[in-house]
Formats: sequence, C-alpha cells, structure tokens
Amino acid sequence: MAIPRLHLFEFEDLKWLPNRFRRYITDLLAHQMKVLGIYDATVSKLEEVLTETGHDTLVDLCSGSGGPAPSVRAKVAASLGKDVRLILTDKYPNVEAFNSIKEPHIIPLTQSVDATKVLLELKGVRTMFTAFHHFQPEQAKHILQDAVNAQMPIGIFEITERKPISLMTLIIAPITCLIFSLMVRPRRLGRFFWTYLVPVIPFLYTWDGLISNFRTYTKQEWLEMTSQLSGKNFRWEVGELTSKFHIKVTYLIGYPEVLKKREQHEVV
Repeated sequence: MAIPRLHLFEFEDLKWLPNRFRRYITDLLAHQMKVLGIYDATVSKLEEVLTETGHDTLVDLCSGSGGPAPSVRAKVAASLGKDVRLILTDKYPNVEAFNSIKEPHIIPLTQSVDATKVLLELKGVRTMFTAFHHFQPEQAKHILQDAVNAQMPIGIFEITERKPISLMTLIIAPITCLIFSLMVRPRRLGRFFWTYLVPVIPFLYTWDGLISNFRTYTKQEWLEMTSQLSGKNFRWEVGELTSKFHIKVTYLIGYPEVLKKREQHEVV
C-alpha cells in the first residue's frame, strides 16, 4: 500500500546548494549504482526498445555525474553485439565528472539540457534513472509529452517507492554513505572533511534519499499521466523488474507505435 505522495524539497535540487556538495552526492550515487549493479535489470528492456525502434543511441536525461547509464550502455551493447552510443545530459551538468569520461561511445554534453524540453537534435531512446521523481506532476507530464511530440522513445526507471519498508531501509543510509564514500575516486580532501569530520554529506544523502521515496510516483500514477497526454500512436508499458539484492526497479516505457507498424509492413 503506497503512502500519500509528498513533494518535499531535496537539497540536490536547491540552486543555493554549493556545487561541490551536489557533486559529492552525485559522484557517490553514481559509484554506488555502478558497484551494486542496481540497474542491470533494465538491460533487457532497453535492448527491446532499441530493437523495436531501430535506434542505436541512448540519450540519458538528468545524468548527474554519469549515474548508472555508462555501465548499462556497455551491457546493452555487449548483449546486442553492436555499438550503442550514449549521450549524457543534465540541466546542471557536472562538467568535471563529464570531462573525465573518455569512453569512445559516450558523449557527455556540458551544455544545459532541460528534460522537459530536450534539444531536437538529440535523437535516440531517452532514459531517466532515479530522476523522474524530482519533478512535480505537471513537469513530469511535460517530460513525457515532449517525448511524444518529438516521437522519441523514453524509458523511466526508479528504485524508490512510497512504501513503509522502503523508508525503513533508510535507517542505515548514513552508514552506507560512510562506507561507499571511501570507494569514490578521485579521492578529495573536501569529500573526506564534509563526510567524516563534519558529516554534512551523510545528512544530505539520507535526507534526499528519504524525500526521494516520498516523491516517487506509483505505476498507477504513471498510467494516469500517460492517459492525459495528447498525440496518438504512442505505446506505453508499465512494469517491475527485480535487480540484484532483490531491489525492485519500476519502469515506464513509451515509444511510437508507428515505428513498429512500419517495420511489420516492410517485412510483409
């Protein structure tokens, strides 16, 4: 049973939050998701969408410091047996983190990209990992409507839930922060100071994790959003995947149905 949705503030979204604190948190989350392979369960779904639509590019929105998208891209490419490009974007891109990415098939954009109005030249399957809940309902619908308007596929993936059990697991969030912060590279004196000597980062990490659960949309709310969008011939699918450590990944996937119909016609 889902608890009522509350759109309380997350420190990461506040413009006045010093960029270094935002970078410390996004770096930590990116590393944690990569090490734990939390979003590996999405590989098969992304393969399916790329195959159905004929795209060979993932356009990741709200990438933070890169997030899980690079490792997911590598697994998708290996499974499909072909090159898959990844374009990393964010409204407030972590330029330092983006510039450190030197992989040949990954293109980090250091210019600001608004998820509610994606640049038309960015063609490919749009993805959002643990980011959709940051947006108010009207903004969230704009993200989906923009994909429909551009006739671009989109995949929304979340690991947070508005359930008591999800909130209870955050009791150990400060400890998790302390452990994984030791693994983040490059090591920085500022990260050590604000994590272990003055525990600002554990506090921000725990608070934002708690609020992320309160903000997360349910599968039924996703379906209600899609029913309010204008435009036809767009197929939507809502479901749930099981990742490592039995972590649930809920997803909303949409893509132009006309692509599937055109493909079937060509085969005939």
